[in-house]
Amino acid sequence: MAKDLGHKFSLSLSQSYRNVTAVIDSIGAAILSLKVGDTELLDPGSYESSSGFLEGVTMAPWVNRLADGRYQSAGVAYQVPLTDEERSVANHGLVFESDFEVAQVLPGAIKLVKEIDDPNIYSTKLRIEVSYQLTEDGISVTQQITNLGDREAPLSFGSHPYFRIGEFSADQLEIKTSAKSVVAADERLLPIGKVPETTFGLVRDEWVLIGNLEIDNSLTDLHFDENGLSETFLRDPNGRVIRLWQSKIYRHLSLFTPDFYQTAEGNTRWSVALEPQTSAANSYNTADDLLVIQPGQVLEGNWGISFAE
Repeated sequence: MAKDLGHKFSLSLSQSYRNVTAVIDSIGAAILSLKVGDTELLDPGSYESSSGFLEGVTMAPWVNRLADGRYQSAGVAYQVPLTDEERSVANHGLVFESDFEVAQVLPGAIKLVKEIDDPNIYSTKLRIEVSYQLTEDGISVTQQITNLGDREAPLSFGSHPYFRIGEFSADQLEIKTSAKSVVAADERLLPIGKVPETTFGLVRDEWVLIGNLEIDNSLTDLHFDENGLSETFLRDPNGRVIRLWQSKIYRHLSLFTPDFYQTAEGNTRWSVALEPQTSAANSYNTADDLLVIQPGQVLEGNWGISFAE
């Protein structure tokens, strides 16, 4: 079932051996909580709101940082508001603070919709649909972008979830990734080129302790299997594993391992963000892995979470 909690919605899937629940916020079409059985897999957890860390929000029509809030499309220059004056960047797109409309509610599922229509800052009209569907061991997410206008436009999109496994701090978790490369960044956290994953302490397809990492970068050159999926894993000291999967349109996975995450109780601890996204930061200006969406075109990405005890 799906229960309306104001602008938050509680999804649940009842099973004989364990239940699966999630909390979705219409603000930013954000996923705030995912529980498999009694184990919380996301920050900030049940019924809490996104903080300045922007937990679980949808990023569109660009991801992460846009240098100086400036870009060009079809020869037209655009300026968008800065969200980080110190670094002179505009972060995470145009909808992370927007209230999405609820388009559909089904048992254990919800679809949220938002339209972008401001020619002063974006060159076309977009429809953004985000769908969440509980599964027997987690959740499946679909992001669908439709160009409703008559002009092509640059595009990147993704999600911004923060992970945990129960009460373990993220520095106690291990990560395993298929990435061959990491996108290095300058002091403004803007891309400056790819380097081998080992430069940042990662080893492809091997477990690495998050407590040994200090990283806020995009992982790329991911391996996609015969089903067109790339997988990343988190493991706790008890051997429980989160599997994050993403479809081929998400050519990047941003990894952020802050040791200064602020919990709802006012405590500070490690957290870890794993962000499926179609490009690295500032792709509007670098053109690296940038999508261009044509009038009438629909682009779709799928990602999800499963949990094994």
